[in-house]
Amino acid sequence: MKSKETLLNELRDKIKEARQARDRFEIAVFYNKPDLLNYTAFDTLNKRIVELETHYELIKETYSDTPKYVSEDGVPLVSQYTREVPVLTVEDYEKWYDLYLIMPDGEVKTVDWEQKELREGWRDHCIIPYNMHKLALTNGWYLGWEVMDRVYEMYGEY
Repeated sequence: MKSKETLLNELRDKIKEARQARDRFEIAVFYNKPDLLNYTAFDTLNKRIVELETHYELIKETYSDTPKYVSEDGVPLVSQYTREVPVLTVEDYEKWYDLYLIMPDGEVKTVDWEQKELREGWRDHCIIPYNMHKLALTNGWYLGWEVMDRVYEMYGEY
């Protein structure tokens, strides 16, 4: 499992990259090249920066270097926090056999395989990113960027 400091450093880098990209689009929007794509990209990047900064604060305030939430096999989960709704997450491991929910009371549950998005989107130890997003959206679960980063990474490998 990555240390708290490693996670914070990675997030700082992502925030910096998103700000630089936003600044490039801001120049295009405000200096002679305004078009709908530039406005949309600028707005999207602003939203991404807010999400990354919020996630940075969440990790800074709640993460410890000792994993609190683990799977039934004792593997640390990528998300290490609770929210007012269940948090959809994965194991911090090179192969996944299940998806997990961290409930608001801190209980860890396995996601039911009867979920349509899970059945249709599972590919060789990982899930298709679209299906992961749809699974969270359909059920009203929180899905953090740290998990989606891992989903994209795992999907890209397989």
